[in-house]
Amino acid sequence: MIIFAHRGMKNEMPENTMPAFKKAFSYGFGIEFDVRMTLDKNVVVIHDRDLWRITGEHIDVSSVSLVELRKLKIGSHLNPQFVDTMIPTLDEVCKLIISNLPVGQKAAIHLKQEEQTEEMLQSLSRVFKNFDLYQKAFIFDMTLENAKKLRRINNKIPIALSVGECNYSPTVYLWDEIASSLDNFDYVWLDEWKSQGEILNKVLVDKINNTRKEIYAISPELHKEHGHPQSEEGYENVWKNLNKWGISGICTAYPDKLKTILTSEAQLVYKD
Repeated sequence: MIIFAHRGMKNEMPENTMPAFKKAFSYGFGIEFDVRMTLDKNVVVIHDRDLWRITGEHIDVSSVSLVELRKLKIGSHLNPQFVDTMIPTLDEVCKLIISNLPVGQKAAIHLKQEEQTEEMLQSLSRVFKNFDLYQKAFIFDMTLENAKKLRRINNKIPIALSVGECNYSPTVYLWDEIASSLDNFDYVWLDEWKSQGEILNKVLVDKINNTRKEIYAISPELHKEHGHPQSEEGYENVWKNLNKWGISGICTAYPDKLKTILTSEAQLVYKD
């Protein structure tokens, strides 16, 4: 199974940074990360549009140049050893993916709705071509409309559409809404926000598996702020069930714990 370390090994070091991604790769994990575009049209790897949470300053990524962005201190508040850690460019992360991504793992690139512009889609197409990422990475959380646009720009880029129990945003669909548009995406990103078992259940997984679309899932602990009832307890059982039902990968804040559980489950199957 593919284990996506959410924004890298962010419990040990600054999230969405080169050290966090290198550590994830050294443990044998894939990665999930977010991309945004700067004022001077450089694509950088960062989650928030407003950088207050990681810098203590209200700075909009889209309002500053790459040079200005790279001057910000994003790691020293966690540990002095990260005082020189900078927000990376997508090109830098892709170079790391090409040279260090563990065999059998992938990189999941989160493209938020407000970043799904023509300029960004063209930039992503260029990056996939330049680094030949087609077997190593995919883009997820797109609107169906923008997924179609990206298909026209570069139909080799793998795309995952988000499926939830409700239309929480324009990028989150009910399965029945996109089941007739299978040619426009490659994977399904199961994204259950609040209602336990509404999306992460065997019936839906079997239905999607029958379409031969690979399935990746967001682990419940990543939706603590949305009130998922298994965000603090019970997510390990979700992992076990998803593994049993045959999905292809899980995105989690606890990749090392997930790996331990999957290894234990495999050993039990082997003994039986």
